[in-house]
Amino acid sequence: MGLLGLSLFPELVPSGIDPLYSLTAYSASAGPYTLKVMLVIALFALPLITGYTVFINWVFKGKTITTTEGYD
Repeated sequence: MGLLGLSLFPELVPSGIDPLYSLTAYSASAGPYTLKVMLVIALFALPLITGYTVFINWVFKGKTITTTEGYD
């Protein structure tokens, strides 16, 4: 997948009709402000999601017992 992207760079989706209609890496990217806002959201959200996942796995560890018929 990466080699395909490198071979097409900067035109990610070339147009067969007119080269002006091609989707390039530059026209598909978000603006600088949007990227900064998403970075701040990701910096807060990812640790929360990771912490929640660890907490839930810790709470429910060892609660199931496997038998030949299934779970108890």
